[in-house]
Amino acid sequence: MSSVYYALITVGVLVSASKILGVAFERVGVNHIVGEMLGGMVMGPYALGYILNNALRGVVGFDLININNYVVAISDIALIFLIFSSGVGEGFAPMRRSGGKGLVVAVGGAAVPFAAAYYYYYYVARYDVKAAMLLGATFMATSTAVVVKMLDRMGNRDARELVYNAVVLDDVVGIISLAVVLTLATAARVTIRTAIETAAGLIAVWGLMLVLSLLIIPRAMNALKRPELIESSSLAAAFAMSGISVMVGLSPVVGAYLAGISVGESLIRERAKAFSQTIEESLGPLFFAVLGAQIPLANFLNPGVDLGVITVTAIAIATKALGAMIFSLPFTRKIKDSAAIGAMMIPRGEVGLVIAATGFDMGVITPQLYTEVTMMIMLTTLLGPLLVWNGSRNGSRD
Repeated sequence: MSSVYYALITVGVLVSASKILGVAFERVGVNHIVGEMLGGMVMGPYALGYILNNALRGVVGFDLININNYVVAISDIALIFLIFSSGVGEGFAPMRRSGGKGLVVAVGGAAVPFAAAYYYYYYVARYDVKAAMLLGATFMATSTAVVVKMLDRMGNRDARELVYNAVVLDDVVGIISLAVVLTLATAARVTIRTAIETAAGLIAVWGLMLVLSLLIIPRAMNALKRPELIESSSLAAAFAMSGISVMVGLSPVVGAYLAGISVGESLIRERAKAFSQTIEESLGPLFFAVLGAQIPLANFLNPGVDLGVITVTAIAIATKALGAMIFSLPFTRKIKDSAAIGAMMIPRGEVGLVIAATGFDMGVITPQLYTEVTMMIMLTTLLGPLLVWNGSRNGSRD
């Protein structure tokens, strides 16, 4: 039997396990991403998958759980839908109405943790500059899904809107940063000058693609006369923009996001959103399950890994909260509201996991570092809402 069909069996097992745990975690108030990643870890080739493979190999003649190139390819397609769906849901409106405030908080809240993580990995942990930059980028982006669920705990309407705009733009900053660090990771030599030139060039390319996609895609979508063309046209936009992004030196997720926000500006937004969410809910768990399945559980028996997880999680929480608080203070003018904004920006999520997985696949970061970073993202996803809940409870007592 072809490796393609083996991959489909692996996909079926991982999606089932991750979806079950994702739903279970959501029912107790924890972000589904944590459950989906744990589903991948539990059923992956380093845990139950290893036991199943050994038990059934003699019966079925192959490994039931095997993360081969086909599984990774299907996972990459799932990622494109994940990012595309995020763009469709938001559209360009948050960037348009933020008035620069959300951008300031997003950039400031991303720059502080990036700088701290880069300093730690390069100067303290003594990793090379490429690994330090890529790891620093994983600290930047906040989980939009988690923050949206916490917004009802923030009483100040202006602060709530500032957080929403900041977290949406935070994803954009993270995706651009991903493109920059991936380009630098493949460069022969990295200097401050090459970093600045690369960042400026990619931001310019991203801006040009944004303008062109907003001019072309909504008009093309609005011209569709037959409703059944909406789904196929949305798919075409997502895949085409992802391919164009790769051609111009950007990550495919950048193109998927641009396609999403462009479709989100068209008249067919609601139907396209429903369609993309259906596919995302089906394939999205696979992406997070494959990420979890690639984490060797034996790493957790290493005291160095455990200490590393605690250290980087503390850095991630402190720097994100501090950065968002400082850069939001000129707009809220209240320390309490700015502190709440800082706490809400703590959870990391999809973009950080994408960066970590990409760095791991490229060989820039080691399995131990990959474990540390993914565990940091999961812990901030768990601890962020707890800090916000505790803060809102204490605030209600005042």
